[in-house]
Amino acid sequence: MRSAIIVIIILVLAGVAVGFGAQYLSTQEHNILAQSESQNDPMIADSTDDSVVLAKVGPYLITEKDLNESFTIDPAQLQGVDMKQLYPALVEQLINQKLIDAAAGDAIKDNNAELKEAMKAARTEIKRNIYLQQIIESAVTDEELALAYAEYAQNVPAEQEVHARHILVKDEQTAQDLIAKLNNGEDFVALAQEYSEGPTGKTGGDLGFFKKNQMVAPFAEAAFSTEAGTVMQEPVQTQFGWHVIEVLEKRDAKPATFEQAKESLVNALRQKALAEHMQGLKNQYDIIKYYEQAAEDAPAADDEQSTEGEAVAE
Repeated sequence: MRSAIIVIIILVLAGVAVGFGAQYLSTQEHNILAQSESQNDPMIADSTDDSVVLAKVGPYLITEKDLNESFTIDPAQLQGVDMKQLYPALVEQLINQKLIDAAAGDAIKDNNAELKEAMKAARTEIKRNIYLQQIIESAVTDEELALAYAEYAQNVPAEQEVHARHILVKDEQTAQDLIAKLNNGEDFVALAQEYSEGPTGKTGGDLGFFKKNQMVAPFAEAAFSTEAGTVMQEPVQTQFGWHVIEVLEKRDAKPATFEQAKESLVNALRQKALAEHMQGLKNQYDIIKYYEQAAEDAPAADDEQSTEGEAVAE
């Protein structure tokens, strides 16, 4: 259990945990803490944060709000973890952070040159990111997205899908024997359930509809070159073993729905808008590439060698 908690803390600090603001205290514990004498501390009473205070480190308060905002944990990572053990460990992490904050505040003053330089760089980076985010978020309108999807749906290449089932075995002879059984009228589903070593064996080997690029090459080539309603008379070998294949249906694939294509279309439109915006900035501001001028003015390598040779001859 302790190792599980350590792993959770490492994941949280590494920024892996997402999507779940944990409510660590039960309602009863929350009410008891809210009504306790510790909340009457003058420093706590003067706080503008009305969240319950969990701890105090020098001049810093650690509140329930701080805890919930600092640590967001994927519920899947909490399987088998006792929250009663995890909770104090997370509070301890915040205490350690505040200890460092307090020590850093004493050791590094606001007029520290290194701090100023770092703050300047951070401020520039933040402004750049906010600016780009604003450009990206405003780049795509509903109308543009609808037009992009219409163009995609109209121009998407025609593609075929195959509905097939298979029986996967380890050796060629077994596969040949199964083909003979099928030719003698035995049921494909029953044979797949009995012999197939693939994950679809229990469901009769049914693979559903698939596109050519969704299967390994030998299997795809065989399935797409076989007529619907046909059991292939030769087994197909792949890295997984030997396949007995029956092609059930073929159809033209439909283009992705709007919702299925939306994310990729949005990304494409944003990339296009950003590229156009960057080109506009290049047109707006003068750009002089001194390094290119220096390269043009520098003598060619052959000229340098010739000059050096003449100097040696003299």
